[in-house]
Amino acid sequence: TEDELCAIVEGAHARGRRVMAHAQDSESVIRCARAGVDSVEHAWLADEGAIEILAAFGATLVPTLGVTDVNRSLPGLTPVQRERQNLIELRHRASTEAAVRLGVRLATGTDTGEVGVTADHVWREVVLLHDHGASRMTAIRAATSTAARLLGIDLETGTLEVGKFADIFCVEGDPLTDLAR
Repeated sequence: TEDELCAIVEGAHARGRRVMAHAQDSESVIRCARAGVDSVEHAWLADEGAIEILAAFGATLVPTLGVTDVNRSLPGLTPVQRERQNLIELRHRASTEAAVRLGVRLATGTDTGEVGVTADHVWREVVLLHDHGASRMTAIRAATSTAARLLGIDLETGTLEVGKFADIFCVEGDPLTDLAR
């Protein structure tokens, strides 16, 4: 119930813990947002109304777009499974694009462990966020400063600043021109 969700979030926040909700459909996204979760993972079946609630309550969305991107091309799916994957991907795209339009904070996540999805797919998530309407810089920040803020480690990492930990990598060219680099 919403009361139970609120109690969980309140208890976690009172102990300095963040609450990330694995929510897929509209009703679960709405309930979790109203309860005050810090983030919602997936929301791939959430309609625009649910994303509006998510925006209103200030939760971060971690859409894990790589999962549906990988799933739509898995070999061996039956026609019924393929049709379902295509529908999920269309709804996932719509929910993410609504989140971008509504200014919902975005962070990357890969949902590693799903078939064909590995931890090194963060770059793919950045590209997919951009493909779904996020600006290039918003997509990059989703994997850096916004993700660090969501995890509560933004005082130590997430941006290049004196005194912070950082992993720096160099690419040929401008990543704001080609995110896949």
